[in-house]
Amino acid sequence: MAGRVTEARAVFRPLAAVWRVHGALPEAWDVLAGRAVGFAKDSPLRPELAESAYALAVATGDGVYAAHAASMLDAIEDRHRVKCGYAALADVAESHLDDRMDSFFLSETASYLFLTFDSQLRRRAVDASGPDEARQALMLAGRDRTGRGSLGSLFSGARGGPAAGSAL
Repeated sequence: MAGRVTEARAVFRPLAAVWRVHGALPEAWDVLAGRAVGFAKDSPLRPELAESAYALAVATGDGVYAAHAASMLDAIEDRHRVKCGYAALADVAESHLDDRMDSFFLSETASYLFLTFDSQLRRRAVDASGPDEARQALMLAGRDRTGRGSLGSLFSGARGGPAAGSAL
């Protein structure tokens, strides 16, 4: 973003609109046709949109970015959750799941979403120039009472807004 908040907001809006429609971002999007490109219609849950929501939330204090992060969490739980974790989508339009969960999903995507809702952790991670503390917190906090990992157990307040203690 490099201080170019106005430009970052302008780029974020259409990407967020695609996410709202499909609950995911395909690897490639045909802007003119308004659909995923045939050879790249999968969504491996890359971190860039979550990172952008986090960076814009920090830079602007605008709650719209936390709200978008919450909608991302909802979509991830609803469309990507499988018994052993979170699956990529093979086709965003058809909701076919792929038999994979790329490592960057937990190491980056989930970390940026976590940071968006945890103001104290966010401040420490900003000081460290990355989401490393969030990864450590995810490892410690990502289990519900049954021992099963879930993003929902990490972001208990996200569906209704920022988690307790957040100062967005």
